[in-house]
Amino acid sequence: MPHDSRSFLTRKILPWLALVGLLGGLLYAFAGLLHADFILFDDTCYALYNEHVQKGLCPEGVLWSLGAFKCGHWQPLTWISMMADVKVYGFNAPGFHATNILLHIANTFLLLLVLYRMTGKYWRSFFVAALFGLHPIHVEAVAWISQRYNLLGTMFWIMAMGAYARAVKQNDRPARIVPVYILFVLGLMTKQLFVVFPCVLLLLDFWPLGRVGTPWKDFCGWCRMLREKVPFFLLSALAVGVGILAQLQSKAVTSPQVLPMSIRLKNAVFSYYEYLVKTIWPFDLAVFYPYGRIVFGQWAVAALFLVAVTALVLIFFKRRPYLFTGWFWYLGILAPMIGILQIGAHAMADRYTYVPLTGIFIMVVWGGADLAARSVVSRRIFAVAGVAALLLLTGMARRQAGYWENSETLFRHAIQVTEDNTRMHYTLATYWVMTGRYQEAYGEYVQAMKVSPHHGEMLDWYKARGDEYAQQGNACGAMACYKALLDINPKYAAAKNILDQIRKQNCQTDIGPAGA
Repeated sequence: MPHDSRSFLTRKILPWLALVGLLGGLLYAFAGLLHADFILFDDTCYALYNEHVQKGLCPEGVLWSLGAFKCGHWQPLTWISMMADVKVYGFNAPGFHATNILLHIANTFLLLLVLYRMTGKYWRSFFVAALFGLHPIHVEAVAWISQRYNLLGTMFWIMAMGAYARAVKQNDRPARIVPVYILFVLGLMTKQLFVVFPCVLLLLDFWPLGRVGTPWKDFCGWCRMLREKVPFFLLSALAVGVGILAQLQSKAVTSPQVLPMSIRLKNAVFSYYEYLVKTIWPFDLAVFYPYGRIVFGQWAVAALFLVAVTALVLIFFKRRPYLFTGWFWYLGILAPMIGILQIGAHAMADRYTYVPLTGIFIMVVWGGADLAARSVVSRRIFAVAGVAALLLLTGMARRQAGYWENSETLFRHAIQVTEDNTRMHYTLATYWVMTGRYQEAYGEYVQAMKVSPHHGEMLDWYKARGDEYAQQGNACGAMACYKALLDINPKYAAAKNILDQIRKQNCQTDIGPAGA
């Protein structure tokens, strides 16, 4: 092939073929979600039992969204987007999933475009965007309907980065910066975790925008950049206050008495490390990771690893500036979600990595490309290995998305790949109760009870089932439930009184058969 033809193929045709391939990979990985159902885990709050969303897009719904602190967040644009789904598709799960998939595809290509414009490196930007779009650890953010705020907020995040990069390259930057403020505010109206965005702008100022040098040589430049971001930090502070108010109102914040700060700090350090392990080895991904016992050895290894990487990043601060931006992108964006301010009962969550891991992908792709740049052969090997990795990740993402078909498949998978997962046993049992499969529900409650005998939610379930059996005239079923309730809480006076009333029927039964 003549040199000119080869050059034309490489520069013009191949990039477009790569884009088509990326789009095909995304559709292959996530198209199965169009047949998935709602999940009885947050989707109940966001859609399934949310009357405002079910009514579709209307003036009343928009007004409600502007003042609602529902589901522990202030997120009016999230609610409006879901109402628009109902207006377009009707109230059904495939419609919500379709929008989530489209948003994820848009985020992937926006990331490619923005990185390319900031760095001028097309293929490196392509591989970073492809890792972002196809990595199975990001399936949760796409497959979970209630993660709409994550997808929508990320779209505004990437667009704001692009607007900022364009603004700093213009002479009339004060006028050009206005779109950045607008997109930033829109992001805050979607996801309060957008608050760390000003810090990311400082990282971008260093690399790839090159507006400042090393801190010890350009201290004044960093001070100038920091002063320039003051309006962004003020908006972030306001958003933090609104977010904390929303979480306190929903009672989602875990108190230090329930989860001591010492445990949270150990879990935070270990989670930073564990997210990276799951990025390299994306198996046993679950919708809920329970708190487990972190031994000193695990915590120490994680801490030493983080310190070592940070030290290497600082050593190569000048020669490999993308390492600094990528590493502190990961550490900084993940910080609000790392568990110091604990929201909920999970130890970590795959969805939290949706934006932070982009920093790691930048480190890997740019670092690998620099190492491979020494010869033509090494560049080809790096390219072939990259394509092979993307194909493998695509297949794994499709498999992971398959677990999100319904609540049963998702919760069963979480139980299989985690240990002592009381929350998933309980949630699966609740699903069985809602579908009338009481024997299966009993089995899950037994498993949950082995892990956590005094689980408060089990008390509520046994009380509700016992009352229902009593109303139906099923004295034996009611007696079995109240016996189990007393096994958990012997001081439950109401259960004792009801048992005394039905003992005269002389029902001697175990809870298993009675609960069927």
